[in-house]
Amino acid sequence: MNCRKTFNDATVSPMAGTHYDINARLKYAWCMIQGMSIQRSAQQVGIRVPTAFYWRHKILSGLRQLPKPNLTGIVEADETFFLESQKGSRHLTRAARYSGGKAALRVISHYQVSVLVARDRQEGTVSEVTGFGHVTAKQLQGAMNGCVQNCIPCTDAASAYGAFTRTNKIPLQILNAKRGVHELGI
Repeated sequence: MNCRKTFNDATVSPMAGTHYDINARLKYAWCMIQGMSIQRSAQQVGIRVPTAFYWRHKILSGLRQLPKPNLTGIVEADETFFLESQKGSRHLTRAARYSGGKAALRVISHYQVSVLVARDRQEGTVSEVTGFGHVTAKQLQGAMNGCVQNCIPCTDAASAYGAFTRTNKIPLQILNAKRGVHELGI
């Protein structure tokens, strides 16, 4: 049957619909890895800023579709926090902040986005946004979703890690920096 459609190598990939050669796309990916801004990346590759913005979202969308690795052995896990950006939103849920703004509260709060980062010694990494404020066991379960089977997580003393490891029947090593415990000889 003749469906009058054409296909190429990029048809079902995140780069479908881009009209530049592979070298421009690879150069743009390199710019992203280097942490360049959208404007600077567009300049380096020779594309327009809206195209660079579109490509960045296509690449990030593709990365989200990659399967998470299975973490094995010793897994170091902790969360990091970023101020929530509502840039471009017409309906802010808080008072406006300007470039380099600070959170209303000094402690971890619902103004901060929590990102879990877990890495094993074989360089397998899981990095997931878990939500706002302190991480919960339920959020850890969603972020780690089957990634930890044969491992020993090494974490801080956050209670969510204890609940998560008990639920998944895996051992837990707590490193408490406040009490001077930075390593356990493993």
